[in-house]
Amino acid sequence: MYKSIDLFAGIGGIRMGFERAFGIDISTVFVSEWDGMAQKTYKANFKDDFEIAGDITQIPEEDIPKFDICLAGFPCQAFSMAGKRKGFDDDYKGMCRGTLFEEVVRICDYHKPKVIFCENVKGLTIHDRGRTFKIIKRAFEQIGYTVYDKILNSKDFGVPQNRENLHSSFS
Repeated sequence: MYKSIDLFAGIGGIRMGFERAFGIDISTVFVSEWDGMAQKTYKANFKDDFEIAGDITQIPEEDIPKFDICLAGFPCQAFSMAGKRKGFDDDYKGMCRGTLFEEVVRICDYHKPKVIFCENVKGLTIHDRGRTFKIIKRAFEQIGYTVYDKILNSKDFGVPQNRENLHSSFS
């Protein structure tokens, strides 16, 4: 049985995919999502026996239960072609969404899971001529992970939309 955590969980899309793939062999032990409406939808989608944690920047890594797989859909607005593309200089209500991947690095450096799975927009790969993605990849490599990444289109997986997103796994 694998234990997973769901960071920047949104309404649980990444978790849903992993639960479909692993079936009864995966159990979610921790969820973090700061948006209240997303939390409400997440709770409707999943019946967990723990509360959804809020702002991950305020949660010490030692307070997160042990896990094998980290799922993380860290914010994409700073890299999206539809946004202002401010990257590491993004400012949203006094917080930089472009550097929140560092929270995944912080937590995974402490816990050393077997796998880290991140999802983001295709624009992350070309932001700042590819330098942003290289910095993010290097951060995970520095804590001991090998990075595998690929742009996938949801239409190729039975989802009724044509949307390309970056999927990265670290092991």
